[in-house]
Amino acid sequence: MLAPVVLAALACSSPSAPVVNEVPADAVALVADDFTEAIQGMKYFSGYDDRARLVIRDRETWTRVWLRATTSASSRPVPQVDFDQHMIIFAAMGLQRSSGYEIEIEELYRRGNDIYAVVREISPGYYCAIRWALTAPVTAALVPRTSGRVFFVERTSVRHCR
Repeated sequence: MLAPVVLAALACSSPSAPVVNEVPADAVALVADDFTEAIQGMKYFSGYDDRARLVIRDRETWTRVWLRATTSASSRPVPQVDFDQHMIIFAAMGLQRSSGYEIEIEELYRRGNDIYAVVREISPGYYCAIRWALTAPVTAALVPRTSGRVFFVERTSVRHCR
């Protein structure tokens, strides 16, 4: 009886997706549609202050995430997405103590029906000029819809400034 509930949950938007260490060697690079303009106003200063990795497959979930993320950035309307053809991979870094933090979906790969999203969290180095302000970086990618799973491959780096 549990299996249908789990499958139904996977068919909608998942609250978070599994994290793996590496992209499989036989995965093929996937090019996402340009979604930069849609998230421009909230890339660094969003209202999404929790760390999150989301796969958004429906309008209701997208609206909820958008309204939360744009709370402090803008009051722009929710970007239109054809969820019959696409889905959104969303990553939030969570609340940070200063400027200089960034998150990006660095690469996307497909293996069968599964997608692997390489997410990089970037922190400011010791000599970087920062502003003492709370930030909450987010990013999103618009990808072709799949019934498969989405796995996140986590990367971190430090930006060195001199």
